[in-house]
Amino acid sequence: MNSKSTNKVWKQWIWWKPIAVFVLFLAFDRLLTIPYLRNRVTNYKSVDLTLAEVSSNGDPVDYEKEKDGTKQVWALGTSRSKAFNAFPDPAYSKMDPFLTEEEKKKMGEWKGKAISFPGGSFLNFYTRFYQLLERGYKPDFVFIEISPGSFNRNSLINIYSKQEGLSIPYALSHYNRFETETIARLFVTRTFLSYRYQFNFTKFFDFLQGKEGKAPLLEKALKDMNIDPNELNRNSGVRDTIDQYLSADGKAHFDDDFDPNPSTNLYAIKYMWMVNELQRTIYSDFIMDYEQLEYVSRIIDVLNERNIPFIFWKPKFHSVLDPLENNEFTQKLYSEVIIPKITEKGATYIDASKLPLKCNYYQDAAHYSSRCYTELAKEILKAAGK
Repeated sequence: MNSKSTNKVWKQWIWWKPIAVFVLFLAFDRLLTIPYLRNRVTNYKSVDLTLAEVSSNGDPVDYEKEKDGTKQVWALGTSRSKAFNAFPDPAYSKMDPFLTEEEKKKMGEWKGKAISFPGGSFLNFYTRFYQLLERGYKPDFVFIEISPGSFNRNSLINIYSKQEGLSIPYALSHYNRFETETIARLFVTRTFLSYRYQFNFTKFFDFLQGKEGKAPLLEKALKDMNIDPNELNRNSGVRDTIDQYLSADGKAHFDDDFDPNPSTNLYAIKYMWMVNELQRTIYSDFIMDYEQLEYVSRIIDVLNERNIPFIFWKPKFHSVLDPLENNEFTQKLYSEVIIPKITEKGATYIDASKLPLKCNYYQDAAHYSSRCYTELAKEILKAAGK
């Protein structure tokens, strides 16, 4: 082969090399559709988004109003708002031990419904809420939860909630309802799976060497003590309807802890496990997500357009979480960024930990007990002048 031919082949290779590399990358990228490989080499975090969009099969939660005139309060938020699916409810309000007779009668006029996603983002709340309004549903009042974890751009749950909780067809048909960043992210994540699932080089090299994924130290300690970490997440006991709490004798049953003391061995393990989980999945490398603030603003606009009264509230949680959720950084986040955004539009904000609540039960370190949600709803409505 003469030098001219060699140069020609070399020039052709230089031209095709980037294309060949890109094709190989796309081939590997498609391999991430395999669940086993995706779980081993990415940071993928599965999230429950079954309520993220209204399906053709109907709604998992019935939002039809009662014919007896009972008023509906909808709660938009994370798993901390899920208990509002069952509370308040007239059947339980009349027996709630934390209400006076007059309060029982007043709360008997209200029924709760939740639009909640574990660790979810305001994009999820906004999408689901708007879809239900499109279907003709309309609440009498709305609680909007403000948890700091929803505003962390680096939260794994936040990342996946934002990109998996909205379909491209719905986003395109309602493009004026969403931020440009939101729609662009949908296309990029559907095109490149390594970006969608957060490819991790450390996990990839461990996989090539046949190493098992490293479990967090606390999970290893729990395993050594024959304790299943999944058993420590008590929020799995939060149910969708009041009927699921009531037994045949009409009494309500809850899986919770009264005035938990983390200094005891069991509580220390259980409650510190939750702190560890939140630090790993929600609060790690905290960077303010201003896209979330835009959806807070859009939710307020929709509520005002429809003349629906509402209030923002910060959840009550166990004090063991104070280093994560009540530290100097998050306090500054509330006072300088989040609350001003809410109040500049004339909305009301309250902190549930400052309400005069008598109920002192917890589902786990991050969640107030379901049995407290009727009293909680009563106090939030009271703060809103209802």
